[in-house]
Amino acid sequence: MSKVALKLVSRAEFYAEEGEFWSSDEENAHSLHFSISLPDSFSPGLVSYFLKKYSSKDDVVLDPFCGRGTVPLEASLLGRTAVASDINPICFSATQAKLTPVDLVEVALFIQSVNFSKPVSLDGYSEYFEPFYDPDTYRELVNLKSYIQSNRSDVSNFVQMIGMSLLHGHTAGYFSGYSLPQISVSPSRQREMNDKRGTLPEFRALAPRILRKAGAVLRDGDVGRLQSRRGKHQIFQSECRNLSFLNKSTVDLVITSPPRPYVANSVNDLWLKNWFVGLSKTERDELRHGSLDKLDLDEWLLFMNESLFELARVVKSGGRVVIDLKRSFDGVNYQDLDEHLSNLINTNLTSYWENECLYVNRPTVPQLSKKFKEDGQVSRTSKVLVIRRK
Repeated sequence: MSKVALKLVSRAEFYAEEGEFWSSDEENAHSLHFSISLPDSFSPGLVSYFLKKYSSKDDVVLDPFCGRGTVPLEASLLGRTAVASDINPICFSATQAKLTPVDLVEVALFIQSVNFSKPVSLDGYSEYFEPFYDPDTYRELVNLKSYIQSNRSDVSNFVQMIGMSLLHGHTAGYFSGYSLPQISVSPSRQREMNDKRGTLPEFRALAPRILRKAGAVLRDGDVGRLQSRRGKHQIFQSECRNLSFLNKSTVDLVITSPPRPYVANSVNDLWLKNWFVGLSKTERDELRHGSLDKLDLDEWLLFMNESLFELARVVKSGGRVVIDLKRSFDGVNYQDLDEHLSNLINTNLTSYWENECLYVNRPTVPQLSKKFKEDGQVSRTSKVLVIRRK
């Protein structure tokens, strides 16, 4: 496929390429990538493309905003050493489960050990959970949650991830009545949705849904191979400005998708998942306080400046940082973050980094609906900035 070089800045060493470098259709991605859906996740195809382009077997690959674990999982599948961190415990938990998967027999034995019919307290049920779950479904959820927390292992971590992925959604395969699959709406909003549809939550047995989902995400195998590499990987709950768990000049490649400006943090949107993994109110408040919440562009650039300064400490000379930069809406206009970040690097960080390349990926998949277009451009178009450590 032809690639067109675009001159975007005056520096001779910086260039841009436009074309279809990776696919967003996910048809070739490993089934484990789809264990759980979280907001702002990015394409396994993107990750695979840059892993193959900029790293070799056994190289150390870091994602300091690991989200649902796309980078560390793909890195492990391709024989790289994965290092991942995220401030959100849900992301930490999901990444850990993906890197240490278990087979379906182990999942089935674990599920058989849960006493789903054990009576539970209904304190808080009518206020928070009744719009989502039938009382018997809620009882099963509480018993599963309690059993997982009392029996920590690779199996329980994997079942917990599968459970999180099924907490709410729009089909009968989920535990809840009709809801949104990626984010947890508020109880009042869920009541409105129930009233509009004229429905109430019906009983949804957990065991068959967990087994069906586990079977789907384990379809492509590789459980033994991933488990055999577990000693090589590192996963931390931390934020990008503090990578103290890594020594100087130990990382070969960073692939990441940082949070965007003007976007609210996802703590409230993930409240049901936070409950399921056992976060206390204090822990949720601390997470909310520590998360980036609707930063304006200047605040975001300051955050990125501090993050890239810390990354300069751990990335080897000649190593690269691949940054997936989604457009951000400031309430009036869409902001192209690659331009702002490139200028920041040229102004503040030239002792450590140099802008190397901007990839503009334009999939050829036709879009039939206007909702997929912005300013005349297909919304699947993505920009990835590559910077190189001096």
